[in-house]
Parts: sequence; structure tokens; C-alpha cells
Amino acid sequence: LLELGLFDQVGVLISGFRAGDVANDERVFVRLDTTFTRDFPERRASLRLGDSLTEGGALGRPVRFGGIQWSTDFSTDPTFVTFPLPTIGGLADQPSVAEVFLNNTRRVTEEVPPGPFAIEDLPALTGAGELQLKVTDLLGREQLITQSYYVSSRLLRAGLSEYSYEVGFEREKFNEASFDYGKPLAAATQRYGISNGLTGEGRIELSERQQTLGGGGSVLLGTLGLVSGGVVGSRHDGQPGFATFADYEYRAERFDVGARSRYSSSGFRQLGLDQRPARRVDQASFGLNVFPYGRLGMLLVNADTRDGPNRLSASANYSVPIGPGSFLVNAVRTLHPEQEFAITATYAVSLTPVDSMSSTVGWQEQGLGSRSQYSRGRGASDIGPSYRLASETGENARLV
Repeated sequence: LLELGLFDQVGVLISGFRAGDVANDERVFVRLDTTFTRDFPERRASLRLGDSLTEGGALGRPVRFGGIQWSTDFSTDPTFVTFPLPTIGGLADQPSVAEVFLNNTRRVTEEVPPGPFAIEDLPALTGAGELQLKVTDLLGREQLITQSYYVSSRLLRAGLSEYSYEVGFEREKFNEASFDYGKPLAAATQRYGISNGLTGEGRIELSERQQTLGGGGSVLLGTLGLVSGGVVGSRHDGQPGFATFADYEYRAERFDVGARSRYSSSGFRQLGLDQRPARRVDQASFGLNVFPYGRLGMLLVNADTRDGPNRLSASANYSVPIGPGSFLVNAVRTLHPEQEFAITATYAVSLTPVDSMSSTVGWQEQGLGSRSQYSRGRGASDIGPSYRLASETGENARLV
């Protein structure tokens, strides 16, 4: 894999290439993505010309295309927080000192004048938590106020917009052909923070044979979590279709739960989905933090397909810090239509801020295999080489 980049005050031009597959004795030279990017930090937005991915959001799917994309890019302002943060306030009888504790850790200390006051945009972690406000006046008298909160990065601050507009041609045979562009497409995704507890989303897609329109959003249930949902309608070769979904999330310090369900009609189509979708897909997840003994996670997925048997699978993982690194065990069990089982165990350690090593041992019905890897990335300066060395044993033994 090769990458060439040019940059100046106008923008950045990057092009990637694949120079063949040595393992399979393939010497075909293929162009991957070629993209010119111009950032506009004052608008927190970016313009991309060339190859890119459409912004699917909650209502669509990301699709490779070549063309023009204009979208928000909050990473151009790293200090900007897009989601609403908790606020706590009180009433001071005289000049006082207010201290705010998040999950029993002091985060803010401010002097407040007499009268009502509020401390906004507290630096809270996402999920559920608890705020405590201690107000101490000049005589040493204290007030203590406790307030629960729930923060989700899936919400936008009230009045904040997030958008992505794309026009171009769908990329086909990526990684196989350098210049294979198919049907024209146009897509637009818009999200808006209606309030700090309600975010709306809309999406429209247009192509030669298919049109799609959808709407949805996310609503905060106080301190009980977040519910999201949406409905998408489509028209493909004159045939109508629709899809609807709903999901729920709750994340706390000790545990998290999630549930998601999606139903699609037989005629539903959208960019990136050219065949009949599954009738219904249900997911349920659960995570438990067992401090200081690691974290346990579980996921159950049931897919009601139209063109084959239903699929039911369950997976579980457990991670725990051991010594200088972390240990992860992941197990997957297919329950229907066939019963299959696979398990892997990985130990990973960071040697320096840019160097890391990992070793994985896995078992499935095909047999036992392992992988050891050493990788070096680029630091904050983004200068210097980056590489990866790995060896695999088992059915696909190789050196990469």
C-alpha cells in the first residue's frame, strides 16, 4: 500500500494506491481513494473533492463515491463540544464558594455572588452520573445539592446543526479497478438540536432508479437513558418500500444496556443496499464493570432473513488490565441455523506512545491459530515512519 500527499494553505491532496498482493503473486497496480480536502475552521466544516464516503447517519448507509462533499467537521475545532453537558445551580444568601463534584471527584470551584446562580457545561463523561454542589458562605455554612444526570454524544446542543451534502457517482469495484464509477447519486443528511434533550434528523437520497426520504431523531428520557428511532421510505423502479427502527441505550459507571430493532419491507432500497433486506434484525447488549477485575460484555443478535434461514448468534467478551497491558477474551456462538463456536484470547501492551505489541491465540472448528504483531504509529508530530510486522500460524500461516 502506498500513499502520496501534497499540502499547502489551499488544502490537502491525498491519493492511495495498492501495488499488488505479494502473498497471491498479484502485481496489479490499483488506485484507491484520491481526495482534495479544504477545511474551514471558522465554520467547522470541510469541502472534499474526489473520492469519499457519504455520511449515512442513523437513516442511511455510508457509500463510496466520487464527487463533491460539503459537511460539518467538528474536528477542525477540537475544543468544541457538540452534545449538551449537565448544568447545576443553587441560591447563595451572600458571597460564597461553589464546588462541583462529579461522581465524588471535584471538578469545578467558583466564587458566586449573592442570589441564584448556575454552573453550566460541566465536563462530565457520557452516560449516567451524579453531580454534587457544595456551597460554602463566608461564615463557613454549607449547602449540599445532589442531582443526577445523563449525557449522550448522540444528542446535539440546542440550536446546533450537523449536515452533509454529497453529489457524484457511486464507486464500484473499489480495490479492483482504478476508475470504475457507476450511477449518479445525490444525498443530504441534516441533524438539528431542537432542544438539549431532543435532536431531529432528516435524510434524502436520489439516484437513477431509486429515491429515499427519511426522518427520525433521539430523545433523552431524563436520567433513564436515550431512545432513538426513525422511518425511511423508498421508491425503487416504481416499487415503494419502507424501513423503521428503534433503539434504547443506558450507560452507567457500573453497567450498560442496549436494545435495537429494525424492520424493512421487501421493496425497501437505499444507497448501499441493492438487494432485498432482512425482514427484521433485533439486538440486545449488556455490559458490566467489575472493578477492579475488568469488564464483561454480552451481545445477542437475531436476524429474520427473507432469502434464507433465520440467524441467531451470541457473543461475550471479557477484558482486564494485567501488568503493563490488557487481556481480552472474546467468544462467539452461532445458535441457528448451524451451531458453531469460536474463541480468541489477546494480550496487548503499549511499549511507548507510538509502539505496541499484541499476541492472539484463537480456536474454531478449523483448528487452532495464533497471531503476533508489533506496530509503530506516528506521534503527535505526525512525522516519522509507521509500520506493522506480524506473523500468523494455523490454516492461513503467513508473515505480513
